[in-house]
Amino acid sequence: MAKSGKTITKPIVRPLRESECGEVAAILQYYASREVLLWRTQADILAHAESFFVAEESGRLAGCVALQNYRGGLYELRSLAVREGAAGRGIGTALVQGVIAEARRRGARQLFALTTRTGFFRKNGFKPVNREQFPQKVWKDCQLCPRRDCCDEVAVTICFDEKNFSPPGG
Repeated sequence: MAKSGKTITKPIVRPLRESECGEVAAILQYYASREVLLWRTQADILAHAESFFVAEESGRLAGCVALQNYRGGLYELRSLAVREGAAGRGIGTALVQGVIAEARRRGARQLFALTTRTGFFRKNGFKPVNREQFPQKVWKDCQLCPRRDCCDEVAVTICFDEKNFSPPGG
């Protein structure tokens, strides 16, 4: 129980419901307007709803993340965002751990993300790698990014089958 007398509940990570696409779009737009994440429209989120997961805290949507399949066992953790004012409560960690479990369930051999917060990802089991290891990501999304010519993001990854994995095209 918290000092204020309110019970703090652990965030529940679950698949996105179609009715929540607008709320997820609003969370992502907050960060996209600050050039932290790429823009995702509500229509785009709806079209890819099966790849999104949300964190629910005390019955309220508190954050989101997406799991992109690049085929051949390669997956990307993307669109990780926590509602403004909800940082520091373990929501991001719950989302990352939920996606790691889902990637394993889907048979992923490697999960990667591009981030400026390598410390956070290291705490969640990822290790930094050369971003050029993921040309699929660079060709798909980086060309759309307003920071593409001065990118400060680092690639981080977890290999679930490290000794036998070779990324597609690699």
